[in-house]
Amino acid sequence: MYEILANMGQNTLSLIEEENDRLDLQHHMFLLTFGAKLFTAPIPKDQLLHRVLDAGTGTRIWAIDFADEYPQTQAIGVDLSPIQPSFAPPNLKFEIDDIEEPWTFTTKFDFIYSRMMIGSLGSWPKYFEKAYENLNPGGWIEAADICVPHRSDDGTLPLNSATYKWGALCIESAQNLGRSIDSAGLYKEQMIAAGFKNVVEVVWKWPTNRWPKDHKMKELGMWYHENVTRSLYGLSVALFTRGLGWTLAELELFLADVRKEMSDTRIHAWGLIYVVYGQKPKSVA
Repeated sequence: MYEILANMGQNTLSLIEEENDRLDLQHHMFLLTFGAKLFTAPIPKDQLLHRVLDAGTGTRIWAIDFADEYPQTQAIGVDLSPIQPSFAPPNLKFEIDDIEEPWTFTTKFDFIYSRMMIGSLGSWPKYFEKAYENLNPGGWIEAADICVPHRSDDGTLPLNSATYKWGALCIESAQNLGRSIDSAGLYKEQMIAAGFKNVVEVVWKWPTNRWPKDHKMKELGMWYHENVTRSLYGLSVALFTRGLGWTLAELELFLADVRKEMSDTRIHAWGLIYVVYGQKPKSVA
């Protein structure tokens, strides 16, 4: 999203700052979802992680937390955005680079992580192939992403709702711009095609507001609502104006309906979070 906003040809500083806040809030939501864990891959405790790559590191918050938790690991965060945190652990370094270009790392990794990268890559199969090539035998990969449109289990979010249409139109506009934002459901088969073994897909649900009765899900819904509705314009403006040719007035009118629906606790909608991990075989021919 940073790259889209940075190339819109208008003053987007406030939108980029808003996007950074949104990404940091997402980090909290993932920790809440994963029970305070930074990843879900079942990496054995006795497997040393000498080098770890955070591909598309964004605001650097995941990489910083990982480096703090694993001080013996050399962690590297790579992203196109030039964000520089005020503090970073000594075992962490950042590189400004494009992971869609050929990877030039001279030493392989033991774990490669990516999160919320939908729309950032032109080809996920190529990404998984490059990740496979740059992992040591027995190394792990994990990718976590959301998949739109939003849905409901009880029919309270019909296909003609503004919220469902928003997701469908985001997919259409991204396709017009040569990107895919509904690719997470394909990660498992793409990892397997790249050569990974022990590939597991886990799908989580994030409620669109506080409608669930379960306390944890209600809290997730509260943060998800804040994460999306507060940044809905920033998430939408480039896609709808550049990918669909909408005017800003048309967009604002439409987003008002989306916000209204996403705030309605009678609508039991959720977004799907796909988490897929796999392992490079320990013996590679």
